[in-house]
Amino acid sequence: MRCLDHVVPLARMGRNSYRNLVSSCVECNTQKGETVAEDFLRGLYRDGRLTAIELTGRLRAVEALVAGKLRPMLHSQEAKNE
Repeated sequence: MRCLDHVVPLARMGRNSYRNLVSSCVECNTQKGETVAEDFLRGLYRDGRLTAIELTGRLRAVEALVAGKLRPMLHSQEAKNE
């Protein structure tokens, strides 16, 4: 099951904008809690749940999201890509 997760949690002054929302599994969202996404990802790496390459890729994706370079795909765009 998936849910929306805040990269910067609302409790840490995060916003409800596309630059701060990602899809997450419920388990990871619950474990992340009020932790900032980058710190949570580094914890997954330390626990052996992510490889160094996966960590680097996900940190770059978070950086691109926050910079507005990753925009959510709209339903009309999904239909065109199929």
